[in-house]
Amino acid sequence: MGRFPAFYGRMKYHLNKEGPILAKRTWSIKEAKRKGFASIWRNLLFSVAIVLITEIVDSLGTGIHFEVTAEDLEHAEAFMRSVLTWAYLGRVLAILGINLIVRIFVGNIASVGKNRFFLINRTGENAGLDNIFFGFRDQNYLPIFKAGVRRAAEVILWGLLLIVPGVIKYLEHSMIPYILAEDPKRDTNEVFELSKILTEGEKWNLFVFHLSFIGWEILCGLAGVFGSVGELLLNPYKAASEAEVYEMLKAKKQVTIA
Repeated sequence: MGRFPAFYGRMKYHLNKEGPILAKRTWSIKEAKRKGFASIWRNLLFSVAIVLITEIVDSLGTGIHFEVTAEDLEHAEAFMRSVLTWAYLGRVLAILGINLIVRIFVGNIASVGKNRFFLINRTGENAGLDNIFFGFRDQNYLPIFKAGVRRAAEVILWGLLLIVPGVIKYLEHSMIPYILAEDPKRDTNEVFELSKILTEGEKWNLFVFHLSFIGWEILCGLAGVFGSVGELLLNPYKAASEAEVYEMLKAKKQVTIA
């Protein structure tokens, strides 16, 4: 098999004289978004609800707030000003820490459940809100948790080197939550290798795909209350389209996950 991992034998691939090669089928951003849009309209209420629930879970901890007013600082002595500054920084770090913990232990797991919902929903089957708890069931939690921590650590470490390597690593790992949504008990190393195979040669297309939503995001940001309503539809649209991209990449690379 040469450079191909042992578990690659579980996937479908074509052979030529030089060994296994992947099927050369293209995928279309336009087609992925068209199918994603059609997918959410089949189950609009649940599509909006599951994304909203995931976002609320993911943002737990950020609602903690406190305030040190300019007047407080103005009337404080130099020493007290220093104390208030360090207290402010300490509380900021505490809030960031709480949010990070919530995302690692709860948010990442819920996101896999959200992805499972959209993978099921795209097939026309009845996808329920109970999919949000998929990662917390049976033996699913630990492998999803381990993969989520490793993924976050690698993206952050590469991002600390330079922004571009961080973005590339993020795109390389972008299929991991979908692989886990299909097969949460798969070995973590295999999950990362599968995501690498699926995104090999596709990172620019994936970058353009994510960039294609920026116009809608700007419009929602400028539209005030109407923009907030627009985001309720935009975010499920993005999630459903990402699920279509995942399926298209599997078809192109002739990869079978489950």
